[in-house]
Amino acid sequence: MNPDTTTLQTDTNTNKNYIVFQNVFGEPENVMYADNELVGALKQFLNTDSIPTTSLNENYVIDINKFTGIESLKVKGNEGAGSWNLICNQEQKEKLQELANLYKEKYPNLVKTDGMAMGFADAEVAGQAVRTENGIMLIACNGLNYMDNVDPSKSWHIMYSINDTDMYKKIMNAMTEGYIIGKDIENVSKWEKYFEEKELSYERILSDEELELLQMNKI
Repeated sequence: MNPDTTTLQTDTNTNKNYIVFQNVFGEPENVMYADNELVGALKQFLNTDSIPTTSLNENYVIDINKFTGIESLKVKGNEGAGSWNLICNQEQKEKLQELANLYKEKYPNLVKTDGMAMGFADAEVAGQAVRTENGIMLIACNGLNYMDNVDPSKSWHIMYSINDTDMYKKIMNAMTEGYIIGKDIENVSKWEKYFEEKELSYERILSDEELELLQMNKI
């Protein structure tokens, strides 16, 4: 973190402090939770009785993952571009590990290592992974990707423009508002119908299994 572009910001709703390092474009590059112990250490290092703080940037939003209680900071209006998970205690670390273990146990054909399991757990906390009955759906800034743990041929991929920064929120709204819930999340046709009804631009990318089936049908 560059001291010249690093600030201590306070969420006025919770009075929690966050150390935010921004790049030359004013975008967050790194964020971490600053508890009283860390703030005290900074004061001692800087040989000062107080460190100036600012209110949390109005362009940031903080979500709390229900399973782990971990906060995730995102850029408001561009939530799909990335998140910073802010673990603040040992209990949250243990809950994150519990979530990682759940991925490894529930999806053994998709999650084969502890590292992969933790990666999916981090993604869920960040709001970019959704567990379903049979697989995992990932939400990226430029597409949806569903991976089926039981039948790889049921996996699918949808692309959309990285410039459509509202797409992440619209996808989340589809699930939270009940348009697509439960097992329907695994069904690509449900998502295609939703995108078409909402007049959202997208491109369906065929899987290797689908391309192979099409090729066989041509023979």
